[in-house]
Amino acid sequence: MKDQVNEDFPEIIDWIEALDNKKGHFGKILKDADLLENALTAKEYMEQGHKEAKQWLDNI
Repeated sequence: MKDQVNEDFPEIIDWIEALDNKKGHFGKILKDADLLENALTAKEYMEQGHKEAKQWLDNI
C-alpha cells in the first residue's frame, strides 16, 4: 500500500507502516478502527438484506 502514496505525504506512510506492523498504540488504534469500519459495513449490508453479511460480521 505504501507504493500508492505520494512521497509528499510522509505522515501517511508512517500511518500505513504502523497499521501494517501493528506497532505501538497508534497501530493498535488503526487496526481497531479498521475492524470497526468492517463491522459497521457488514451490519449495514445485513440491514439491506444481504444474508451473507452475517458470516462476514461473525468473522470480524
